[in-house]
Amino acid sequence: MTFWGFSISGFSQIKNLELVDEIDYKTILNEQGISYFKNLLTLKRGEYIDINIDVYEKGKLVESYNPLDDLIRKLEKSFGAGIKLNNHISRNDTIIYHRFYFFKNEDSLKIVINSPGIKSTFKYGIQKIKVSNIYQIPNISNDIDQKTLLGIYYGVFKDNNNDWLDCPAGLSVENLLKKFDLVILIYGEKKKGDLLE
Repeated sequence: MTFWGFSISGFSQIKNLELVDEIDYKTILNEQGISYFKNLLTLKRGEYIDINIDVYEKGKLVESYNPLDDLIRKLEKSFGAGIKLNNHISRNDTIIYHRFYFFKNEDSLKIVINSPGIKSTFKYGIQKIKVSNIYQIPNISNDIDQKTLLGIYYGVFKDNNNDWLDCPAGLSVENLLKKFDLVILIYGEKKKGDLLE
């Protein structure tokens, strides 16, 4: 028996002349498993924002990640010890975005961190997750002066009876860790660096 393939060309009958707006973009990204948030943060010459990620499962810390430390380890592995970096340190007083992109599929979460001078990727297996979301902490000062929680990724495991997520707004870190099975905390902390001229 022989089958012959063929294709039919056609044009959409939708005549929507409206421009794509922010709601359209966010909906399309969300359906593709892509979310993001960004923080506009103030830096003075010689400062940078050190990003840290702490991962908790069932209230226990299981992993920590620091993009700058990770980059230095990779460079030292390739080129030897004593590597010094300064491309992440502000050359001038400025206010600049620190961006966090979340790419989620059935088995894994990839967080791309795009900070001035550093782009890094953190990956974490989410095979056990039933439902999850991200939450950007609102009303953060542009001029953070201590270690500050910027956002979270949170979810419940498949063995959890909950089929939806409550809003994490206003919950302390301790209560987040009690309420959700997986909590990934993203912190920023302003630090001084050595400008290598």
